[in-house]
Amino acid sequence: MLCLYCILYIPRLPGRGIKKLMDFFDVQARIQGQLDEALYTSSDRLTLDLWEHIFAEVKSRSRFVDDYESARMLSSARGDWTLSEIQGEDKETKRMREKLLRYVMDMDYGQSLLVWHIATELLYQTEEGTKANHSSREFSKILSDYMIYLLMMQPTLMSAVVGIGNIRFRDTCEEAKRFFDRRHIVEKSSKKVTDAKGASLAILSVAAPAEAEPIDVKGDRSKSVLFDGARLANELKGLRNNEDNAKMWKVVSQVWVELLTYAATNCGALEHAAQISKGGELITFVWLLMAHLGLADQFQVNQEDARAKLIIGK
Repeated sequence: MLCLYCILYIPRLPGRGIKKLMDFFDVQARIQGQLDEALYTSSDRLTLDLWEHIFAEVKSRSRFVDDYESARMLSSARGDWTLSEIQGEDKETKRMREKLLRYVMDMDYGQSLLVWHIATELLYQTEEGTKANHSSREFSKILSDYMIYLLMMQPTLMSAVVGIGNIRFRDTCEEAKRFFDRRHIVEKSSKKVTDAKGASLAILSVAAPAEAEPIDVKGDRSKSVLFDGARLANELKGLRNNEDNAKMWKVVSQVWVELLTYAATNCGALEHAAQISKGGELITFVWLLMAHLGLADQFQVNQEDARAKLIIGK
């Protein structure tokens, strides 16, 4: 069973009077996590198709492993491997590759995770699903929501890789709410976004020009990455072949597998072991798969007897 979390369904904050009372008794932080999990997450089964997609992507990378250093390099990829493999040597393709790589190479992991989640959600809401792109589009959406669920609801697992990801998420939600309020996109009675496609198109329409560097357009101290995600979404549209977006979704789904495997490798072995005792998260099974294929840092191979040794204390 996968738990999913989507940024477009923005948590509604308590009213001012209630918030003051909660702050006084110091209960908001303690119950906010439970409220968010109850209201803004959903569960879905891990399908065989999704697992086969993850397995195929990880296995294809394992073919390039011939020593510890190559294994370390491949397990540290977080989208750059896929983006570097985009085919084409013409000037426009090279320029597009360089732009897309900024969204993984010029950002820390937690920042990149949130930016790719926003871009994926905006594209999912505005780009039509077809028979050709169905699998990649759905895999992208599920993995995107799952990684944000881990970021927000499994901080122990993700603490080694996300930095201030929780703060960025909250600031991004706040910026989205302000944007929707100004545009009158929020439904007055429920205070919720009822037209996801319309809201997504509105965000995409005001994204800064593609020439702007990521994170360079905010004038305050907000950690929001809302419009960085929108700019990435617009950049990814360059992968479309006329009206066919199957290639775009394939690249996005492959990037999400890399973001998942990077987190799996960098989460502590003790945290993974604790998850196994509870039934296991998808990220933990991916960690075990990577170890089996020789891609996990937590495993060292003794060249003399070729036996793997698990470093539990990492």
